[in-house]
Amino acid sequence: MSNSDNKIKTIPYARHPEEQRDEGSHVPAPRSFTDVQDDKDRKRRPWTPARRAAQAARCCKTRPFDHATGPKTAMGKAASSRNALKHGLYGADAQALRALLRVHKDFLRSTFARMGG
Repeated sequence: MSNSDNKIKTIPYARHPEEQRDEGSHVPAPRSFTDVQDDKDRKRRPWTPARRAAQAARCCKTRPFDHATGPKTAMGKAASSRNALKHGLYGADAQALRALLRVHKDFLRSTFARMGG
């Protein structure tokens, strides 16, 4: 492959099809969708069975899970207990509130039913 093959493809820059700029002004050619997809596919190549086996052997040898440590302080433990909390809609407080609202709704329904409404 020569040096000219390695250069970025360029096209003349134009603001409008009829309005061409100087011959010397160039911008890189836009990349096609397939070029971008090829780059993504190259980055996300799945592991081969041989690579998985080699990684498993390395993990068994170095035992990285033995070196992992969790939080030691009470404050760190409290913080890590909230790691999976996204919105709080299923926490104990929210469940208690929903139970209270169900009881209140049932009370209102029975009250309106007795009043004939």
